[in-house]
Amino acid sequence: MFGPRLEYLYSQYNLIPPENLPLWWHVGTSYSHSRIPEIRKTLSSPAVKFIVFEKFGDNIDSALMDQETFKFITDSTNYTIFQNNKNTIIFMNKKIHP
Repeated sequence: MFGPRLEYLYSQYNLIPPENLPLWWHVGTSYSHSRIPEIRKTLSSPAVKFIVFEKFGDNIDSALMDQETFKFITDSTNYTIFQNNKNTIIFMNKKIHP
């Protein structure tokens, strides 16, 4: 799955976005606050193995993603850092590799 500002990569690499997740991360536009529990349920399933975020310096770009979902991914409870590069960080779902 691609985080904010990287959603175009689905098209570039001919990938199908995960089901039950917004196509782009703009709370209030591409998904409503009422969908956050459903989104978190999908994110906690093994169906979403990796999540790629863009970085600016040492800061992960949450852009317009709601902070509740962003923290769900980045607080180390459900996902762990798989790879941390200069411009991107990849989180891996702990359910696929505890």
